[in-house]
Amino acid sequence: MIITRGNVIVAMAMAGLFLASGCSVKPPAGARVTEDGWFAPIKPTRAKPTLPKKITRSCVITIDDVITPILLARIKVEVAKCLDLGAEIVIFDMDTPGGSMNVMDRIVHIIRSDLESVYTITYINSKALAAGAMIALACDEIALSPHSQIGGMMMYTADEKGEPIKLPELVRAKYDSAMRSEMRSLAIVGGYDEVLCEAMVDLSMVVWLLKNPETGQLKFVNAADWTGIDNAPLGELGNPAQKPLPEQGWEYFKTFEDAKHIINLDTEQAIYCGFTKHTFDSIDELKNCYNITSDKE
Repeated sequence: MIITRGNVIVAMAMAGLFLASGCSVKPPAGARVTEDGWFAPIKPTRAKPTLPKKITRSCVITIDDVITPILLARIKVEVAKCLDLGAEIVIFDMDTPGGSMNVMDRIVHIIRSDLESVYTITYINSKALAAGAMIALACDEIALSPHSQIGGMMMYTADEKGEPIKLPELVRAKYDSAMRSEMRSLAIVGGYDEVLCEAMVDLSMVVWLLKNPETGQLKFVNAADWTGIDNAPLGELGNPAQKPLPEQGWEYFKTFEDAKHIINLDTEQAIYCGFTKHTFDSIDELKNCYNITSDKE
């Protein structure tokens, strides 16, 4: 696989590569081919707006600090200006450690409703963590700079000094359940891997990468659902009882994330996991790729 900055990733490993390695099935059209095997394509459930070959009306909205009500007020104003302009594309230039989940919900709603007919891209230039990651996933596309991060959505409440407050177990479970549901929804709508998105908010989840040795296909799974698979490191799960396999034909390949960390992907991992097809050194490089000839900052 060859990765070129500013260009769509081109998967060069095709049928001959898999046949030579002992795999008898050619990856289907749209499969994401990696050095380890291939992932089946995931089709978004929401159609993306069509972009013209030459874009003359575009807007850039910067999210470069903690996500707060002040940011929400600014985004509302800027989105209104974008709509008045008749923008064909809106780029969220993002570098944020996260912030208010309530504000994040409002921004996601704005992207999904007010900007429904406008193509939206989040350009992650360093960090899209916590609430920032969820906003990025709500857009039609994600692009990253070469040394960026996305994920790490650990929700917490804080006291007046900003120090984390430990929540009662039942309250924590309620919030975590809501967050996992929201992440699954974003994954389904956007065409991302549901297991990986859920693991971005679930500290207890262990993610395994499985491989079908006959076809070379790969897939991420919640390890707790696959305890009956051979040669898997069940010690990572506390040596639970083995369950019947959900499907046959799969083998444990490697552990992608253990129960000590929520998923936080760097640029290379985000490409491997299918969260982006583009990397750009700068937002100007992104604009050149999309043939954007003018913009409103």
